[in-house]
Amino acid sequence: MTRERRAALLSRMTDRPQLRPFRIRDFRYLWAGFAISLFGDGMMFVALPWLVLSMSNTTTALASIGVVMALAALPAALAAGALVNRFGARRVMLAGDLCRAVTLAVLGLLGMADLLTGWQLLCGLALFSAAEAVFVPAFATMVQSLVPPEHLVGANSADQAIRPLMWRLVGPVAGGALVANYSADWVLLLDAGTFAVSFLFLLR
Repeated sequence: MTRERRAALLSRMTDRPQLRPFRIRDFRYLWAGFAISLFGDGMMFVALPWLVLSMSNTTTALASIGVVMALAALPAALAAGALVNRFGARRVMLAGDLCRAVTLAVLGLLGMADLLTGWQLLCGLALFSAAEAVFVPAFATMVQSLVPPEHLVGANSADQAIRPLMWRLVGPVAGGALVANYSADWVLLLDAGTFAVSFLFLLR
C-alpha cells in the first residue's frame, strides 16, 4: 500500500470528530504506548495481591502496599509540574517509563529467583508509584501540545475510553490467566516489557 493510500485510509477511518486526533502521527505513537502500558498495569492490578499474599499471608502486608504507593505518589505528583516545566513533558515521560520498566524487571527477576523480600517489594512499588505520578501530568501536557484545541475533546474521549478498557478489562483478564498458569513474577516482567514498548513509542 502506497503512502497516499495509507493516508487516505487513515483519513476515512478517523473522520468522526472523536477520532480526528489520530490523524496526527505523534499522537498515534503517544496513544499506542500509553494503551500498551495501561494493559500491563491492568495485569499487575490482578497479580500484585497474589504476589503479596504468597510472600506474607496477611492482610496487613496487602494494606501496606497501598499505603506505601500512595505516600510515594503524593510528593512526586506535587513535583511533577516543576519537572515538566524544567525538562519538558517528553523527557519526563521517557524517564517515567524507563524507571517503571527497570523497577518491575528487577522485582520480577528477584521473584523468579526466590530472592524477593517484602522490603524490596515495598521500595520497588514506591519507586514505581512515584514515577507513575510524575508521568500522568506530563502525558496530559503532551496531549495538549500535540493536538489542536478543536480536537482536544476527541483526544480526551479516546483517553477516557482506553483507560477502563485496558486497565479494568483486558489487562486483568490477561493477568489472571498468567497468574493461574504461571506466576505473578511473570506478570511483573511482562508489565516491565509494556513500559519498554511505551518508551520506544515515545522515542519515535
